[in-house]
Amino acid sequence: MRTCLLTCLLGLLACTAAAQALPGVLYTVDKAHSLLDFTADHHGFGQVRGAFDDYRGAVYLAGDDLTDASATFTLATASLRTGHRGRDTILRTKFFEADAYPILHFQTTAIEARGEGHYEATGQLTIRDVTRTVSFPFRALATGTPDQFRHRRIALTGTLTLDRRDYGVFYRGNTFWDGIVSDSVQIHFSIGARIFNAVDSVFPWRDNSIGTRVLHAFDAEGLDAALATADRLFQEQNETHDLRWTQLYRAALNLAQRGFPDAAVALLGHTIPLYGDALTPTDRADLLVAQAEVWHQQQQTDEARRLIAQALAADAAHPGALELQRHLQP
Repeated sequence: MRTCLLTCLLGLLACTAAAQALPGVLYTVDKAHSLLDFTADHHGFGQVRGAFDDYRGAVYLAGDDLTDASATFTLATASLRTGHRGRDTILRTKFFEADAYPILHFQTTAIEARGEGHYEATGQLTIRDVTRTVSFPFRALATGTPDQFRHRRIALTGTLTLDRRDYGVFYRGNTFWDGIVSDSVQIHFSIGARIFNAVDSVFPWRDNSIGTRVLHAFDAEGLDAALATADRLFQEQNETHDLRWTQLYRAALNLAQRGFPDAAVALLGHTIPLYGDALTPTDRADLLVAQAEVWHQQQQTDEARRLIAQALAADAAHPGALELQRHLQP
């Protein structure tokens, strides 16, 4: 669910005299503005359309040229649904064997232009225990442009056609049920990804949120006061305060975008022990990846690698961590 990553506008904040080419930034898939579904022929009935409800993705982009971009996507096979409980159970347990193979994984290896706004992506797709190279066309609807709320967005749409048997997706020992579903499956996607603008978004911060109060403390008295404010508000457990950790996450994003990377990293690092067991493994990975992004933008590669290793230890399928990891290779 986490859609804000700490890279927005850091290129603008790093306008030093040396005009060096800065690292790329991570866009995170915004599920509220994305669709991921599939269709297959259901012999004797017509077509079946289904979807995966649990998926995540990250796109790494320097500038606005998608041929320089790379992307990582993961989805949970157990989140498949077609609108029929019995059919969904068979597909999850017999075709995908979701308990044994819970994650479908895709990572690009190349993106090539195919005319204005049209591209072809090539990458490695892993389903069950099979990895194959696939290529498919897609269209870009937006490439790093600000939306109406001043967040930067990428929007991509396309279709991947594959043979399910190439990946071992079939009902073993039951030719009747296996034969009902066509071998060819079309995966349709309309993916929106964004970098959250925590400074200029048209939505104002809530005055009583923990994030707003921490930012006020930072502006008035500095980092130590901001961290102390976070501790105090968390301990008070006052119902008039919004104590979600994502508010501190966005406060750190605000600090990074305003040119305080050290303070942003400190606040993110402080949030992990403060919220402790209330954080899921993915929450923890989100916070670690956000810190790594700040150091990546500051070209502190060793620190960024260390944090990405911790993020992947918490959530081995975290797309942002996986995507950033390959751009931090020596």
